[in-house]
Amino acid sequence: LVILDENMKPLSVVDQSSATAEASTKSQDTIWNIIVWMDHRAEEEAQIVNDLSVEPSTDGLAASEVVKHFGGAISPENEPPKLLWLKRHSQSSWARARYAMDLTDFLTARATGSYYVRSSCTTACKWGRLKTGWSSRFWNAVGLEELALSDPSGLSAAGIGIDSDIRSPGSPIENGVCPAAAAALGLPDGTPVGVSLIDAHCGGLGMLGAGLASEEAEAEVLKGVPFHERVAMICGSSTCILAASETPICVPRVWGPFWDAMLPNTWLTEGGQSLTGLLLDHIIESHPSGALVKAKAEEDGTNPHDWLSKLLETEIENAANNHLPHPLAEFHVLPYFHGNRHPRADPTLRGAMIGLDLGTGVNDLMIKYGAALFALVYGARHLLEAMVSSGHKLTAIFATGSGAKNSLFVQTLADAVSMPVVIPRESESVVLGAAMLGWSAGGGTLESAITRMSHVGRIISPREGTRRFHDRKFQVFLRMYEDFMSYRSIMRGSSAE
Repeated sequence: LVILDENMKPLSVVDQSSATAEASTKSQDTIWNIIVWMDHRAEEEAQIVNDLSVEPSTDGLAASEVVKHFGGAISPENEPPKLLWLKRHSQSSWARARYAMDLTDFLTARATGSYYVRSSCTTACKWGRLKTGWSSRFWNAVGLEELALSDPSGLSAAGIGIDSDIRSPGSPIENGVCPAAAAALGLPDGTPVGVSLIDAHCGGLGMLGAGLASEEAEAEVLKGVPFHERVAMICGSSTCILAASETPICVPRVWGPFWDAMLPNTWLTEGGQSLTGLLLDHIIESHPSGALVKAKAEEDGTNPHDWLSKLLETEIENAANNHLPHPLAEFHVLPYFHGNRHPRADPTLRGAMIGLDLGTGVNDLMIKYGAALFALVYGARHLLEAMVSSGHKLTAIFATGSGAKNSLFVQTLADAVSMPVVIPRESESVVLGAAMLGWSAGGGTLESAITRMSHVGRIISPREGTRRFHDRKFQVFLRMYEDFMSYRSIMRGSSAE
């Protein structure tokens, strides 16, 4: 979330509710004008909106109209709670705010000089705009009346974009690259610029068409598999799971359905895990042997993630060949170190490990790393099962990002979910998706770009004989959440025990 004043200058997003914070803000903190997606400062504000949405009042009905498109529970990662936090905690910046936008819209604004244009992707997926347009009733109900379209003196007209300035991804923005941006980027004036997508959604756009028009032999398994049976996984610091549908599908506690938010003229379900790649980084960084593993990985010309994964793959193979227990059979991780985005939709959840001993060596780190990686796979399975039970038919997973480059992760995903995992030929599908938007802005169509520019790299199939182990680990994964909630209930004094 980017906050700017009427001159497009940054406004502070720090807490100004105390004298110390306000004094600090008056100095250098105005450079901090972006709230990153994973910032959970607005947990209380998200709860305010969610509590209101279940009230049988006029305001409650107005709130529920939007909240239901976030699976019935808006997240502190969405923009309405963050904006409400700014209004409550950063009053000076809120009073001066003129523009509020997602970073992707900000970048296209800087490239074109058009600060009024917004993407139908960002405004739906992060802001709660409906297919029919903004809901002024929602903004008024949750205490953000400045954003209601009925208030021309508020932020709405320029700040969040009026309905007529919200456009489909890939739509050309008038006049293209502006002179200032052209000079800074080394591009000709007027180079076409398309309306943007969120980075993860660019990844979905960039790979879901792979194999649709291909004659490649490896794409045979994908022949006849339509868009709405393909699910995209963008595996980075967090993981975003995207599935298109021809009709709106409501998945409880999962974001969506959103209209025109990735593929043209389709609905989108957007699920995700708040911490994935960053969790694995944390496991390495916080372990006593993390530095040693980094050094060994560098010696071998690789990275610590691949080094640990290869080590664990060898241990798993040795255990199977010698009829020994699986190395991870008695070590389990609940990966909610930063809450759960979906399908539990609870930012207050926390992680757990079961099976700890006194180990501090490389083998101990391998076990902890592997158990966390497997737990992330089970989190994805949990979300995919929720989507299928609500009406999605999913046949193949398309994966990109750093996680998709890890052979242990993608093979475990295929085995645990019993679905083929497609790795695109282009390793940076997010960049390819952005190129498709440019193609569309330059006179092509997204439909043609999707089928002509996406290609299959390789397909990882589920292995026979592995599902039983993963089913058992998945049962433990689900039970760990139940146990965590039981402990919370006891400590809050709400348990009957």
